Amino acid sequence: MPESRARVTALLTTYRPRFDYLEAALRSALAQEEVAVEVLVSDSGSDDAVRDFVLGFGPQVRYRRNATPQNAAGNHRLAIAEVRSPYVALLGHDDAWEPGFLAALVPPLDADPHCVLAFSDHWFIDPAGKLDHALTEQMTAHWGRAARTTGVQHDMLTLLAAQTMPLAMAAVLRTEVAQAHPIPDASGPAYDIWLAYAMAVLGRPAWYDARRLTQWRFHPAGGTSLGNPDWYAGGAFTWDAVLTDARCAPIHAIARQRGATSWRSLARTLIRRGERPGEARAALTRAASLAPIPADRLLRAALALSPVATTAAVRLFDAARRVI
Repeated sequence: MPESRARVTALLTTYRPRFDYLEAALRSALAQEEVAVEVLVSDSGSDDAVRDFVLGFGPQVRYRRNATPQNAAGNHRLAIAEVRSPYVALLGHDDAWEPGFLAALVPPLDADPHCVLAFSDHWFIDPAGKLDHALTEQMTAHWGRAARTTGVQHDMLTLLAAQTMPLAMAAVLRTEVAQAHPIPDASGPAYDIWLAYAMAVLGRPAWYDARRLTQWRFHPAGGTSLGNPDWYAGGAFTWDAVLTDARCAPIHAIARQRGATSWRSLARTLIRRGERPGEARAALTRAASLAPIPADRLLRAALALSPVATTAAVRLFDAARRVI
């Protein structure tokens, strides 16, 4: 499809993807009903095999590669800058959309130019693509979507604080707005949290569709999987930005808790891996400055001692998680 006819660009960023997952994501984007869509695949691995694979899906698919390696945030930023359709929707290369996803979210944005984005609820699927109903229900409630009904959402700071908006795979954004707020490298694989922050402070509402219109695949290799230090660091970066932003003052108390959790999780992950003890110590110090827990001082002291003490600190840290 010629780029000028596309209403939405489905943006998939990749780095050494699993081809079966990538195929499922591409097919779900190309199967969208009623809305003209193009697919832009942005490859940070500069892999000819990926290029040949995605271009085999026809003229609706474009491929780009970065001149130099980029992290997830940089890959999204550079790709969004090249979008020319009115709307852009991010799609993880291991996730999928239901056929009616764009048909549900684009009309509300057309009807209300003040809405900055539209988002929906989503399913969780396992590595094999099977729907996990129990986890889906649990996470819908956990992220604050269970109590919301379809319609305009004006409380954007509340949505940000609760991390309600799944911008990485269940949202449609206005391209001009997304391009006006480039994603910083420091947000890393938590780029979607930073993007939610950037959208939430604009004073414009969002549209929410309470149906589950996409599928998020939970698997060990995912960028947001537990134990990924870059994801925790990216989240910590964004919550620190929220705390310095006067527009976010109503949610600063929650942001301190979110930030402390991110910094503390970064420290715990580095301790477990035996990596970058200085960074782990600094992360613990920052966490304690935001929302201290009793174990923080002991953990920082243990990091300065022997590997045996550090191992004991890990056990204490895991116990401390129960009260984080």
